Amino acid sequence: MSVPLADPAASSRVGALPPRRRAWDVYGEAVKASRDIYRVLEPEKKTSSALFWPENIIRKILFSLREGDAELLALANRSVSDHFIFGHVPNITILSLRLGMAVGLEDEDAVTLGLAAFLSEMGLAPHLELASKATQLTDEEYRLLRTHVEEGMALLSLFPLPESQMKSTLRQVIGQCHERISGKGYPGGLKKDEIHPFAKIIGLVDAYEAMTHPRPWRGRTLPHLVLRKMVDENKDEFDPLLIRSLVECLSFYPPGTFVRLNTGEIGRVVSPIADLPLRPRVWVFMDDSGRRLDTARTVNLAASPTRFISEAVDETAIHTSDRRLALELRAHCWWVKGV
Repeated sequence: MSVPLADPAASSRVGALPPRRRAWDVYGEAVKASRDIYRVLEPEKKTSSALFWPENIIRKILFSLREGDAELLALANRSVSDHFIFGHVPNITILSLRLGMAVGLEDEDAVTLGLAAFLSEMGLAPHLELASKATQLTDEEYRLLRTHVEEGMALLSLFPLPESQMKSTLRQVIGQCHERISGKGYPGGLKKDEIHPFAKIIGLVDAYEAMTHPRPWRGRTLPHLVLRKMVDENKDEFDPLLIRSLVECLSFYPPGTFVRLNTGEIGRVVSPIADLPLRPRVWVFMDDSGRRLDTARTVNLAASPTRFISEAVDETAIHTSDRRLALELRAHCWWVKGV
């Protein structure tokens, strides 16, 4: 029997789904909802009668995160194979909600934040082909894609949602997710407190998610490198307190990251340890010779002073003579239900 690449922890509540199964169900539903909504908003298919309001899936994600489900955060490392936007949307929603929790948002405010994140890229729906172009955009194409902000604000009116404070907030946040505290964002060149706090959260998470996932025109950057860059170089673009909170809730090695320990063993980060961003819990499944362990184990690095992470590793580049394991590792970057 193969050792899985994630800690198969059982639920502590009798009759409840194990955390990993629950996370996979919620993530799969979020990916489906993203596909359904963004496909319906394509020009040739656009019709309000086919839209549904995604609040239910937002509440499921929030509940899972409040239950401490780090596996859902690990799944936010995945990409989808048909169009990057269908994975990007659930990923930024999960990460925005986690960051919102870290800064103390109450449930209803968190739901509004989650909805804004889920709908923040709606304006790209009419331009999905252009958004996934594998070659460099022309200046005109780039200007066209930047109009997705105003288009997204307009598309919000297609949903069966009466005018309310929530809808007003959503419109404002969707319109500001690409603003930067330096004033160098778009479309309004807003600065600092001119930007809604939810838009600051989504803007930071959107940039982090984009850099840590592949796009048709480039590969990904490993999460710990992106987080370090944000800490060192992006304090003028994003709220430094939000950057710090993002590092604290994800750690420098976010759940789902593959790492090599100083022993040479390889594992997958299961969950961060509060106040110890370099010493998470790691599910160790491979020995220092590249062989799958007969019995994998969870190592709490906070309680193991002689063990530490020597480096993060790209799971697709891990050397192993075990062909099945190599395939599992390559598949781990993608959302394929059951893998």
